[in-house]
Amino acid sequence: MRKAPVTVIIPAYNASKFLAETVHSASAASPEKIIVVDDGSTDSTLQIAHDLQKVIEGLEVHTKSNGGESSAINFGLGINKSKYVLFLSSDDLISENLLTLASEILDENPSITVVYPSWRKIDSSGKVIGQVTDID
Repeated sequence: MRKAPVTVIIPAYNASKFLAETVHSASAASPEKIIVVDDGSTDSTLQIAHDLQKVIEGLEVHTKSNGGESSAINFGLGINKSKYVLFLSSDDLISENLLTLASEILDENPSITVVYPSWRKIDSSGKVIGQVTDID
């Protein structure tokens, strides 16, 4: 499968509960690269990320002192080399075709600078509790 020209940046702080599922979801969407930025976690987030790095091609793991989510995102942006970027919270999941579809839309429409998908809100058990669809 062709890799989408996208780097997925996942800022992670004490994200051990959902990080593996998020990284696997991102990997299934075939990005060029996934960057996990551990933002000084005090739980097993960094170890989980390193374990995932052993089995997921294109996964980079970086750690930095705690500075907040925007600081971790900016760190990831600083090392990104892909044409496009997607930020995922450490408890987000994406569909397998999102990166391919989004990058195709951007490539085919130079006047469009941002593509944002509809999304479902789920509770901690995975039950869908809401959906947001914006069409502009």
